[in-house]
Amino acid sequence: MLRRVKTVFDVGDVESRALALRLLGCWAHIAKDNADIRYMILSSFGSCHVLEVKASFFAAGCFSELSDDFASILLEALINIISSSKTSSTIKLAGARAFAKLNSSSILIGRAYKTGRKLVENCSEEKFLIELLIALSKLASKSICLIHEQVGLLLSFITEKHALCVHVVVFQCLSFLLAGGICCFSVDVDIIKRLFHAIHTNFPAMTQNGALQILCKVFKPMQCGLSHMEESEWLELVSNVEKAAKSSNKSTRFLALKLLVDISCNNRMSTEAGHYGDGSEPLSSHILMLLGNQIAELVKTAVTYCEAWSKVMEECRSLLKLVLHVVEEYPTVGVVALNIIFHSIRTFTEYCKEAIGARNQGSPPVQVVVTNEGETLSCFAVKLASCIYWFLEHCIKTLDEANGITDQVLEVMKLLVEVINQSNAFNYDVCVRYSLLLLSWGMWICSKNENSEIHIRNHYWIEHQRLSLSFAEKMTGDQNNWAAYAAGKSAACQGGWFAAAFTFRKLMDKVQSDVCHYWLKSLALLARSECAILLLFPEQSREVLNMLQISDMEAKFPLASSAIGQHDSWSFNSIVISENLNKACNDVRSAADMLAPAAASTTDKTFVFQRWFLTLRGKVLETVSDMHKLLSSYNLRRENHGCNNVQAGGNTMVSNREPDEHYHSLLYFLSRILLQLRALVRKYDLLACSFFGMDKGSFKIIARLALHYSLLAFCTGFVLYCPSQHTHKQSEYSNMGKVDEFLLSMLFHDLAERLRHIDDEISTNLRHGLLLFGKPNSCFHVPHRALLDKAGCKEKETLDVCRFAVSGVLSIHEGEKKLSVEEIPLHFYKIRLQLLSNVLEKWIGISVQVPKYFFEVRPCVGAELFVFDSNSRSDEPSIFSGFHLSLKLCLQLKNAPQITVRRLYCILASKPSYQAVKHIAEVKEQVGSTFQACEDDDAVDLNEKLLTKVTMNADITSRKHARSSTDDGSVWSCVEFEPNERMQGFSTCLLDVSAFPVGSYKIKWLGGCIDSKGSYWTLLPLNLIPVFNVKKPPDNV
Repeated sequence: MLRRVKTVFDVGDVESRALALRLLGCWAHIAKDNADIRYMILSSFGSCHVLEVKASFFAAGCFSELSDDFASILLEALINIISSSKTSSTIKLAGARAFAKLNSSSILIGRAYKTGRKLVENCSEEKFLIELLIALSKLASKSICLIHEQVGLLLSFITEKHALCVHVVVFQCLSFLLAGGICCFSVDVDIIKRLFHAIHTNFPAMTQNGALQILCKVFKPMQCGLSHMEESEWLELVSNVEKAAKSSNKSTRFLALKLLVDISCNNRMSTEAGHYGDGSEPLSSHILMLLGNQIAELVKTAVTYCEAWSKVMEECRSLLKLVLHVVEEYPTVGVVALNIIFHSIRTFTEYCKEAIGARNQGSPPVQVVVTNEGETLSCFAVKLASCIYWFLEHCIKTLDEANGITDQVLEVMKLLVEVINQSNAFNYDVCVRYSLLLLSWGMWICSKNENSEIHIRNHYWIEHQRLSLSFAEKMTGDQNNWAAYAAGKSAACQGGWFAAAFTFRKLMDKVQSDVCHYWLKSLALLARSECAILLLFPEQSREVLNMLQISDMEAKFPLASSAIGQHDSWSFNSIVISENLNKACNDVRSAADMLAPAAASTTDKTFVFQRWFLTLRGKVLETVSDMHKLLSSYNLRRENHGCNNVQAGGNTMVSNREPDEHYHSLLYFLSRILLQLRALVRKYDLLACSFFGMDKGSFKIIARLALHYSLLAFCTGFVLYCPSQHTHKQSEYSNMGKVDEFLLSMLFHDLAERLRHIDDEISTNLRHGLLLFGKPNSCFHVPHRALLDKAGCKEKETLDVCRFAVSGVLSIHEGEKKLSVEEIPLHFYKIRLQLLSNVLEKWIGISVQVPKYFFEVRPCVGAELFVFDSNSRSDEPSIFSGFHLSLKLCLQLKNAPQITVRRLYCILASKPSYQAVKHIAEVKEQVGSTFQACEDDDAVDLNEKLLTKVTMNADITSRKHARSSTDDGSVWSCVEFEPNERMQGFSTCLLDVSAFPVGSYKIKWLGGCIDSKGSYWTLLPLNLIPVFNVKKPPDNV
């Protein structure tokens, strides 16, 4: 090939010779050691044709990257060519570009850089200077030692005597050097000052923008400040940036504001800057005010001059992101950020009034209300409202997680609701969304004054229910069905259950599709069940009735009026409470059943999450109802028999003897409830990790629900706890469902783990309790849990109940130490039952919301498993009795087109009790439901086994399969797959079914995967569950 190219070079014209040289440059890795080729390239330097010389420089540069000796020759040649007065400017430019290729070794880089610097110092041509600066920057990027020197060289050209084009190239080179990371870009005070100098002098806007862009990149990742800079100098520099933020150039203003935000959010720099101006205002607050002024000015300009609103929206969104960034770093200035939004909305409203007034007075409507892009003012208002809504949602969540929602923040929220509802600029949908969002947070916030805490919470709760209900009534009356549905969805996600129940019931009769009717009826039943729970407490019930009377809607909610007056306190209304809990439970069950025909009418596995969530909620309410009945019967018997109270450990303890039979029955059923609660906790953990794409808020709600049931299980387990040293003293209780130290310690540990990140005090107390009960933390394997990482306002209720329960348990345990062995059998359970009853009362009062993901009606992300017999091509595997079952497997990820996974996993299990007596086809028909598969109690065990194998790297890391069997005859196998580009994997597995009798058996399975971010997800089965046959061996075998 090289000979043929050389032949073309020898006999061809100028263009052919140039192409041959460039091709040889591309083939440098195979031609670099060929002497003839080298000579051919070097000899072309003296050609009289510019095209050929430029091509030879390109080829020589490619060779120089691979060969030190050739690079040295090229360097000397370039010096002679560029220094010659006879060399044309075009060839000099090409030679300057070739300097960047002299990077084959650090020594050569240093020589080439020094030579280039000398050429720069003697250079008078702008074009040649620009090419040299670019080449030297590329060389310097290859050596950390040269970067600082090159930065200084580049900044020396930011002077008024150099042209704008030189400035632009300088900043491009600085940006290129910064791409290697701030750790390579050595920044000192002198560099910072020179960059700041370019901002406040009379340089063109492009120069100022370039300096601002470089400063933003410098300060963005900086973790430590400039220790040698005085505070006065630093404040002066900040002042210069502020002046740039008031520039008439839009780009300069935005970049300056962005730089101020980066400076403020840099911990070291914000400490250096301290307070701004006279020292009374924090720098972060001052920057927020600048951003607020810019947003207000932007809105004013948009409405007054009808500029292109799409560009205005883009700028507004960028500014709001900067505001949010400041709030994320300094939650204490959240009230300032909300005030910015308040004033921006008020400014927009005022200018909209002026614009509409001008139009009514005869001004051309196009100039006042329509832009050159054809957008109307109302359209712009909707877009602006959506943009601000996004900001408010994230800002309030940020404040919530940082415990930054104060009384001042609540006041601003109320003002925002007022100004939005009084404005004619926004449509009714916007008013509803904003009001529900802002007022919902007031439900969760309590004043720091403990005496008024309950009153304030109830005020916000009732106000939210009233306002959301009035919105729902108006929207359904206006036939704005989609907007009404969105309002009902928002109400359900925020706990406005009366509005949700009213809305969904109204919309239910307006849809024509059967699926939509089932969906809305299910939502209406769910909302009605939650309304019933809200009415369990007398104070809330009365306030709800007053609200409905004021709203003239009492007749539309008979459930509320019937609940009022039937009870005055929790202690004397067990029958009413039980009835309401049963109604709520039945409604939730009906809601889940209502989705069954809707799911059957689809083929893409929709409504799986919804049905699963509703089913779990129904089981929870059933369990709580059973627990309440048991405790109520206990309280009733205690009142009928009378009691004498003594104090022990800060708790009231009952001292009289009660019939043993009643305790026997009570504790037996409580032990069954404990098992149900533990199963519910594990199922909520499985629910949380089984749906790709679930938003953080929905995951948080599910994790909070899991925490709720872990708390109830913990308290129930403590009631049943029987210390081993007292077992021989109470043989009459020997058949009761007692809990030993190990199981109680597991309950302690589970609750402590769930509270670890959100309340360290309670978690520490629980771990201390573990030591008291004799089991250290290290004795437990930690399964996958849906854990809360941060505690906000909505977790306050839960944490209050947790704190009450844990302190009560530890106090009772301390009190029991003071009792004699004879007293313990009686007091053993009675005081604990009273604590459980008190905890249950508080627990039922915890508000419940629906996850946002509940309304994402979409195909379920899961997997399909295809199983084949290894010994045949049949998809109905069979084996003779006494042999192992060998299977070929294909696992296919489904309904996840944009998801990339690194590993796929699967666990298969079977046991003799899975025997299917029907024909295989009928069995497959019955067990093919994804919902039934995830509702199966075995799914939790399979998920924990698979996750253990994945997270603990047991067996799977060393081999593809992990197999085991248990005492109940069950066998299981874990398999790892390597997914291809179609997200499918192939493998084999072996199940030891040699002990299985003749018959047909189901293979239950569950998938799992690790996504691109390293997170584990469970993959639900989306196709028919496999079935295999165990046959009787032939007589001759």
